[in-house]
Amino acid sequence: MGSDPPMNTLYLRSGFLTLFLDFSKALCLLSFGAICVWVCTTGFGSRTGILVGLPFSSRARFIRRLSRNRHGVYRLSIHDGRSLTAPEGQTILETLRIAGIPHASVCGGRGRCTTCRVHVGEAIKELHPPGEVEQKALTRIRAETEVRLACQTRPHKDLSIKPLLPASATARDANKVGGIQGREQKIAIMFIDIRGSTKLGEEKLPYDVLFVLNQFFAEMAAALAETSGHYAQFTGDGLMGLYGIDGNIVKACRDAILGAAAMISRLEKLNARLKNELKEPLHMGIGVHAGEAIVGAMGPPSAQNFSAIGDVVNVTARLESKSKEYKCRLVLSKAVADLAGVDASDHPAHSADVRGRDGNVDVFAVDDPRDLVVPASA
Repeated sequence: MGSDPPMNTLYLRSGFLTLFLDFSKALCLLSFGAICVWVCTTGFGSRTGILVGLPFSSRARFIRRLSRNRHGVYRLSIHDGRSLTAPEGQTILETLRIAGIPHASVCGGRGRCTTCRVHVGEAIKELHPPGEVEQKALTRIRAETEVRLACQTRPHKDLSIKPLLPASATARDANKVGGIQGREQKIAIMFIDIRGSTKLGEEKLPYDVLFVLNQFFAEMAAALAETSGHYAQFTGDGLMGLYGIDGNIVKACRDAILGAAAMISRLEKLNARLKNELKEPLHMGIGVHAGEAIVGAMGPPSAQNFSAIGDVVNVTARLESKSKEYKCRLVLSKAVADLAGVDASDHPAHSADVRGRDGNVDVFAVDDPRDLVVPASA
C-alpha cells in the first residue's frame, strides 16, 4: 500500500483502486457497496478493520461514530451501576440524554439553573475549572467543591457521578436546602466529654451549672480555634470537633493532637479560676481518630451546621468513652499517631473493641497529650 494514510482518514479499496477519504466523503462512497478498510489513529493508538457487506445505514452509523470519537472517549459511571461511553468534548448532560437517561435540566442545559448538578467526587481534580456561567450558578447556591453542572461539564477522563436532584426536579427544587450536602474526604475527628456532669447538676442550681458549662465550652472552642479545628456539634456535656476540612490529613492529625494538649492546659486554668465554685476540679475525656467521612452542611433548612457523618465519627465517640476504662484523658488511635508522625509507644497500647463494629481499633491511652512530640507541619 506504500505510505500510511493520513491521521483520521479512511481508504476504500475496490479491486486495485485505493481511495483516501475524509469522513464526509466516505459517507457518500459507502453507498456503492465497496469494501471499506478503515484506519483510525487516536490517543489510544491505531485501529484497523474491514467492513464487508454491511447495509449502508450500518456503515454510515459506524463512520459517524468513528468521526465523533476521533479525539478520544471517556467513560461515565452512574451511581446506580450504569456505565456510558462518550466522546471527549460532549457534556455529561448530552451523554445522559443520548443514552435516554432522564436527568433534570429546567433551563434546557444553558447553565441558567442548577437542577442538573451532579457530584463528581475525586474526579473534580481531573476536570477543567468551571467557566464563568457555571461558576456563577454554583456560587449562587454555595455548592460544594465536588459539585458540577452536568450541562456545562465536558470530561476528558473517566469519572463517576451522582445526580443530586431527581429527574423530575423543578426550578423551585434548585435552591432547596436541608438534609445533607457534603463531600467524602479524610478528616481527623475529636470527641470530648466532661466527667461527672451529672453530679455537678445535683450539687448546683440549673443556672449555676449553665455558668460552669459555658465557661468550659468557651475554653474548648478557643482550643479548637487556635489549632485549626472546627467546632461541629454540641452534645450536651461534650462536643465534636473536626480537623482537616481543608483536605490535608497529615496536618489534621497533628493539629488534633495539639488541640487535645491545648484543651488540657485550658481546663487546668479554668479549674484554677473556678476553685471557689467547684467542690472538685472538672475532668474530661478526649477521643481522636481519623478516616473517611461525609463532611458538609447538614440538618434542617433553618438550622444547618457544618459537620460530619460516617463510621469514623461513631468510632471516635466510642474511643472517647474508653478514656474512663483506660483511666486516661486522651484515647488516641494508632491511625492518627501514624499519620501525624508521632511516637506514642511510651504510652499504654490497647486494642479497643468498638460496640456495633467488626474488628478492634488500635489505640494509645495518653494521660497528658502535652507529653507527645508533634512534628511541625509545613
